[in-house]
Amino acid sequence: TNAYILKKNLGEKVFSNDVHTLLDFEGPVMTDSGAYQLLIYKNVDMTPEEAVAIQEGLRSDISVVLDVPTGWDVSRGHAKWTVEETIKRAELTIRISKKKHTLWTGPIQGGRYLDLVKYSAERMAGMDFDIHALGSPTPVMEQYLFEVLFDMIYAAKSNIPANRPLHLFGAGHPMVFPLVVALGCDTFDSAAYALFARRDKYLSEGGTMSAGELEYLPCDCPICSSHTAKELRMTTKKDRELLLARHNLHVCLAEIKRIKQAILDGRLWDLLRSRSLSHPALGRAIKKFRQIQDELSSNTPSTKGKGLFILGEVDIYRPEVTTHVIKLRENYAKPEEAETLLLMPAPEKRPYHSFLTTSRPKAALLDQLSSGLLHLSFYSPVFGVVPSEIDEIYPLSQHELVDIGGKEAQDRMEKEIARYIEQNGYKTVILVHDAKRWTKTLIRSCALASSRSGKSFLLKTAADPWSEETLDSVCGLLEQRGEPR
Repeated sequence: TNAYILKKNLGEKVFSNDVHTLLDFEGPVMTDSGAYQLLIYKNVDMTPEEAVAIQEGLRSDISVVLDVPTGWDVSRGHAKWTVEETIKRAELTIRISKKKHTLWTGPIQGGRYLDLVKYSAERMAGMDFDIHALGSPTPVMEQYLFEVLFDMIYAAKSNIPANRPLHLFGAGHPMVFPLVVALGCDTFDSAAYALFARRDKYLSEGGTMSAGELEYLPCDCPICSSHTAKELRMTTKKDRELLLARHNLHVCLAEIKRIKQAILDGRLWDLLRSRSLSHPALGRAIKKFRQIQDELSSNTPSTKGKGLFILGEVDIYRPEVTTHVIKLRENYAKPEEAETLLLMPAPEKRPYHSFLTTSRPKAALLDQLSSGLLHLSFYSPVFGVVPSEIDEIYPLSQHELVDIGGKEAQDRMEKEIARYIEQNGYKTVILVHDAKRWTKTLIRSCALASSRSGKSFLLKTAADPWSEETLDSVCGLLEQRGEPR
């Protein structure tokens, strides 16, 4: 609820009333300070000192500094002023607050100026706040600028202590909830459910619809279960607004529960991917996770109780996948005795090395593998390189996928293969090139990486990489190894 509005309605009584009693609610209550009204009306009849006294008098569980929101369409000079003024008010709040019954929230401002958001977050992080909150995102979300929202949240989240929750002001549409949670927002608030209802808008987790144009209500909340679309249209404007507000709130709460369960199931990325298909702006935003894959990987569990679904190119940047890529890059070393690297395309069957029991490879190939002189690794558009001895480690065998063969996936695969070749001290590299699936740039990439690192490079191009004919040819290449191509 809003401390400023309570002050306007209660006057001096606001200093002696418990907010839980006023709301008839025993759960945790967060009070905003009136900064949103300051943004809209340019002035509020309350000082930062009063904001502290009122919220502590209300015994609010979570209180907020009376900050100065940056807004969106403002000059850099004004944005800088809002950041500095908010810092001054935050310092004052920390100095005079008693912190007996409330957790204090340090607001982060800066708007679209990401360097100011970063600076604001760093300054707030240096103060004794319990929670932080990112301000001024509402215009960004209203314009579907989700890539900008991504950058704003990341600039804030990456510059505050990891043990302090991040609140997002004004996030009220359920379609953005999975995105902001995936970026590290722990809580958010908004009156959007009521504001949309006032405009006759019907919310869903996939977007916004005009209630007057609906023939069916695609929801099973209590409102939609007890009304038809026609009945909803026939109600008075006031009653319809109330019904829509309740529906919109149900949709928001349902999506929050869905997110919580997805987190417990290790499926948050799957939910995020699903929501990203509902609007192109969300689809563009999810692709930005590739920019922070190192941070995501460092906080991703090594194993999960369920396998992965790889459904498109965007999934090559999901945290479980990038964790393998990064660990291989930073921690892996080839078997010490291995002299020749045999790079084969990853087969459909998993674990990948099981092809050895079904493809009838020649004895020469099996002998080389068993001797340790030949090292078998697989290349994959999802995982880059998968050494055969670790191909049962999660999630290398624990995934289902559709065929991924776009340019972005191939470019990334080639980059990881080249790095793998150059990092490991083989004498010879043999590439079995899947001519039906991958372009010749894969050949050039492997050849250049081999040349740069002083290795011989041998090539077998095949339409069927797993046929006996191809494996026979590989045996022939083994006899040539060590001779520059």
